[in-house]
Amino acid sequence: FSCSPLFFPFPSLLPAIPALSIPATPFVNQSTNEVQVYGLRTTISTALDDWLGPEARLVWGFDWERDENEAYATQYELSDYSASGGLVHTPLNTRFDYSPDVDTTSGALFVQLDWPINDNLSLQAGLRYQDTEAAISDYVPITESVFGLLGVQPSPAGLAGGTIDYDALVFNLGAVVRLDNQQSLFAGFNQGFELPDVARLLRGAQPPGSVPVSTGDLGFVA
Repeated sequence: FSCSPLFFPFPSLLPAIPALSIPATPFVNQSTNEVQVYGLRTTISTALDDWLGPEARLVWGFDWERDENEAYATQYELSDYSASGGLVHTPLNTRFDYSPDVDTTSGALFVQLDWPINDNLSLQAGLRYQDTEAAISDYVPITESVFGLLGVQPSPAGLAGGTIDYDALVFNLGAVVRLDNQQSLFAGFNQGFELPDVARLLRGAQPPGSVPVSTGDLGFVA
């Protein structure tokens, strides 16, 4: 699937940096995310009647997913925005990165056992091995881009991209004990693995030589 959420324009203020003779700089910003997600999942159910008894089954297979994320922002004329109470949005034909582009590829193998031992006890157990890689583009931080677009920082500093890779083996265990026709007891333990939003984490990254302002001071919102 694909989606492109467009957030409402909002005003922000870049604080003054006296050491660099940079004044406090207001601006109006609108961010957009473009996301493309592709995926595939294959599941096979194998009966284990001959080994573990009736209704015992082994479910196994693999899944694969690719998530392509791009975030950018556009600036609008501050005077029109302010005079209209935020209702008039005159674009300045400027666009800059709102976070690095991140392409995340994830693949996993899994196996799950469902074993009804008898009428009163059933066991479940599973394993999942997952490998996730995130390819991160080069990125000019938001503060650097805005200062550059407004002409107060002639040489915006960039942040080099790269690739990160994670893998994990996780498992689950569970049991259901039937007490009578109306009541059962269940106990289980489950593990999971998920990569955080890398683009969001790196949005405020500051490379060497960058303007020393953190995005937390700017009034930016997600």
